[in-house]
Amino acid sequence: WASPAPTPEPAPQGAQAPPGEALEGLIRGVWQALLGVDAIGPEDHFMDLGGHSLLLTRAVSRVRDLTGRRLPLGPAFDTPTVAAWAALLTQTQTPVPAPEPLEQTPRSLPLPPSMHRFLTERAGGPLTHWNIAQLLDLRAPLTAAQVEGAAWALLRRHDALRTQLRPAPDGWHYQLLEPQDTHPFTHVSLADVPDADLAAQVTAACTRAQQSFDLERGGLLRVVFLDLGPRRGARALLVAHHLAADALSWSVLLHDFQQALRQLLAGQE
Repeated sequence: WASPAPTPEPAPQGAQAPPGEALEGLIRGVWQALLGVDAIGPEDHFMDLGGHSLLLTRAVSRVRDLTGRRLPLGPAFDTPTVAAWAALLTQTQTPVPAPEPLEQTPRSLPLPPSMHRFLTERAGGPLTHWNIAQLLDLRAPLTAAQVEGAAWALLRRHDALRTQLRPAPDGWHYQLLEPQDTHPFTHVSLADVPDADLAAQVTAACTRAQQSFDLERGGLLRVVFLDLGPRRGARALLVAHHLAADALSWSVLLHDFQQALRQLLAGQE
């Protein structure tokens, strides 16, 4: 997965979302990027253009990010046309609220159903090695400190990445750690490794990260900055344990990771 060079995005416009044709143009652009279709009319149905429910959910999220307005999922799925979405956004006057942190960290809670199923129904193998991972090509000149900052941003934004499992008389319980107690980041320097040995060393570093989860210690995110030297650039490995991420939420984590890198590269929080 090659992460494109960070580029500025339009700031959320809240109640000042563009009206009429400009709004339809914005929606059409999102659909074109996701579907790979150039000609999209105002009454064309998203599914008829080759879309499916996962892509539709991503389109809703992207339109929300660009307009600062919430697009109701029910109506958006019922009438997925450019014109209908523009009408829905025109009717929406409430900007999307910023996420609020938890008032306090829960001490110990019974497992939610998804975690219980994973622990009891998985098809064998060590609990610690079930994860999703991607090695990202950092095309922008990002530093290790910026990649580490993006890792902390993910932990602050997504509580599930701070999960810690604890055995209890009635089975496993979980609690949420503070970000500083999760140790998500590793910096690996491979600048002096010869080209012939580089692939093996990168694979070894990625394997170590994927095998490093300790569920009782807690923390379900690993981010590794791989410094390959001035000529070869850098890579970033992003790993999330399956207790906190699946195929659907993975796209959200990638989006948020890249957005955090954009903001850090621009000198923002």
